[in-house]
Amino acid sequence: MAGLTNVMIQCQESNIKKFIYISSTSVFDGNPEGVVTEYTEPIAINNRNKAILMGEEICKNYHKEANFTISIARVSEIYGKYKDEVLEDNICTRLCKDAIKGRKVTIHENKQHNLIYVDDVVDGIYRITKKNSDGNNVYHIVSQGASNYSEEQLVQVLEEITHKKIKIDIKEPSDNYSNHNYEAQNSEKLGFNEKYDVKKGLKNIYGVIEKKSAYVDKRDKEDQSFFGSLFKFNHIRKSKILPLLENLLFFVIVQFFIVLTRNMYFHEVIDVYLLFVIIIALIYGYVQAVFSVIFSIIGKIFISLSWGSEYLAFNDYNVYLWILQIFTIGVLVGYLKDKYKRKFEDLNDEKDYLQGELTNIKDINSSNVEVRSLYEKRLINYKDSFARIYNIVSQLDAIEPERVIFKAVNVIREIMNTNDVAIYTCDRNSPFCRLMAASSKKAKTLKKSLKISSHEDMYMKLKRQEMYLNNTMNPEHPMIAGGTYKDGQLQTIIMIWSMPFENNNLYEVNVFGVLCKLVERTMERAFEYMENINKSYNRKRDGVLNAKTFEKTLQLYAYGEQEKLVEFSLLKVEAYEGMSEDMFYSLLKQQVRDTDYIGVNSNDETYILLTNSNQKEAQYVIDRLRKNQIIVEIGGRNAS
Repeated sequence: MAGLTNVMIQCQESNIKKFIYISSTSVFDGNPEGVVTEYTEPIAINNRNKAILMGEEICKNYHKEANFTISIARVSEIYGKYKDEVLEDNICTRLCKDAIKGRKVTIHENKQHNLIYVDDVVDGIYRITKKNSDGNNVYHIVSQGASNYSEEQLVQVLEEITHKKIKIDIKEPSDNYSNHNYEAQNSEKLGFNEKYDVKKGLKNIYGVIEKKSAYVDKRDKEDQSFFGSLFKFNHIRKSKILPLLENLLFFVIVQFFIVLTRNMYFHEVIDVYLLFVIIIALIYGYVQAVFSVIFSIIGKIFISLSWGSEYLAFNDYNVYLWILQIFTIGVLVGYLKDKYKRKFEDLNDEKDYLQGELTNIKDINSSNVEVRSLYEKRLINYKDSFARIYNIVSQLDAIEPERVIFKAVNVIREIMNTNDVAIYTCDRNSPFCRLMAASSKKAKTLKKSLKISSHEDMYMKLKRQEMYLNNTMNPEHPMIAGGTYKDGQLQTIIMIWSMPFENNNLYEVNVFGVLCKLVERTMERAFEYMENINKSYNRKRDGVLNAKTFEKTLQLYAYGEQEKLVEFSLLKVEAYEGMSEDMFYSLLKQQVRDTDYIGVNSNDETYILLTNSNQKEAQYVIDRLRKNQIIVEIGGRNAS
């Protein structure tokens, strides 16, 4: 509790805006209700659960004082694996281990478990972090659909996975268990969906435990085998026995040298045994120096016995002085060798550590240089500055209203540094949005008539006037999408389908958000103009544009096609058989889309402008009209 309080104080001082407290559904162990919701008041019984519940209360109190958002995530029993490790202390891991070892599994008859896989827990917490809220929120990250499993059912699932019978020992029923079903309405609103059912989760952790168990058994068998023992011996040999053997071999060579040079004068001046001890101490250190002293004393005694007692008199104090001298020098040199060896190793470790720190500093410095260069570039040439963005967007105000939408695509392409931009127009009287302009084939990934409500995650963001980010990298959705609005209603959807990797950052998202707001006013003016055009009907024929208005509309789409932002087809009505003029126009309006235009030219000839339609698609319209006795032909690119 003290640690949590300290954290809350630091959050308050650091101006933290959001805090998530991960709690447990075990705080309901004293609740008598069978179904527990996120709004049920928890009752804790044991000390651990009381402490967890006290943590929730501390968070709520600080929310009132510090005015920052508190989210409480109550998690049920977690199980699962991460990489090659399984979570311990849960019923699933215990059952799997007992089943692999062939032990009898102990279960309780009336105990139930609400199990949630660890990956699903992480997904739920991540969704809470992304949730924008200014209230006190409680979320249950639990297995959905009130799906509790008894321990006997878990054993049955495990038997399905392993295809073998598991021995069980059923304990007497107990009154100490609180079996609850948990509802998670708030979590469902976040879009949280459980991806791992119990069967899939058990299969995952069973595979990991089985693999590890097989490896341990194999290692134990190898250790007990002759080759395993030999491997251990080799390890000991390399670390301890080999230096001792080399020490002994060197002593034999020294002893043999002394025997061969017995009568030479230099033995009175140079102590060969002392040189041997010093060399061994310098090479191997303190331990082998002691052995070399022992070898030297044995060698000296052997030679004295072989050459006669006059060579070594045991009643002479010089003998013991020699032993003390050779032992002291050998041990001291060996100790200094080990000391400087350790110091050298410590220096190497420190060097490696500092080298790693230097590498990290270089990386940090490189990133700082990149950031500095980025902002210098923005300050010097204003390429990505908001002032320049406003300057570019403000140019839309000087463009003819009918061309604004097409020109806006080029503006967005230039500022966002992408070639894949699409703009859809929305009609409040229709559930469909229509593709108005697209800068590339990729930008036309979605249909020309888009029912935005069928793309729920994108629709909900845009409806709340938020930016949509394709965090799941869904290839059927744009990278970023934003909208322009009129009176709170979605008017257009601006989609960006690709961005350079280095531009995929928060700054660019903010730039796009500002861009949508700047374009919004100009878009509104353009739509008002287009609405006025659409109201300029021929006086005699309702829903048919007069010659002047139709010519302007045709010029608009010709400009869009020239900019490679839109395609259209122009059909000329040649004849209509067996019907009056009023009947003809009424039938014609039924056979074309709401986004298509019917108009007449200065010669009173009737034309149909099919938006977002190539000649192949126009052919379907031609065939459909001919079935209704209306003869039309492709009319080129002008209606004069």
